[in-house]
Amino acid sequence: MRLLPTVPTTALLISAVVWGCSPRDVTLDLDRFPVIPIPADIDAGRGEFVLGPETAISVSHPDDPELQGAVDRWASELRRASGFPLPIVDAEEAG
Repeated sequence: MRLLPTVPTTALLISAVVWGCSPRDVTLDLDRFPVIPIPADIDAGRGEFVLGPETAISVSHPDDPELQGAVDRWASELRRASGFPLPIVDAEEAG
C-alpha cells in the first residue's frame, strides 16, 4: 500500500522550505558594532581585540589601488589614535 501525503502535510513542508530559503531582515545593533561596510552576518563572541606595537594590518589584494587607498586612509587614522606603527602587509605573505 502506497501512502500519499495529505494536503496539510504537503502545505507544511512547502512552507518550511520557502521560509527556510527566504532572506531574513536582520537588524544589527550599530551602536554595538560600528562597522563599515555593514556585514551580512555577525557572530558576536566574548573577548576583545587589542591593538599593540606588534599589530599589523593584513590586506588581501595589496595591488588594488582603490583598496590600498582606503586602507592607507584608515591606517593613518588608526596610527594617529593608537600611536602604533601598524604596518600594512600582504595577507598571503603574513600567513
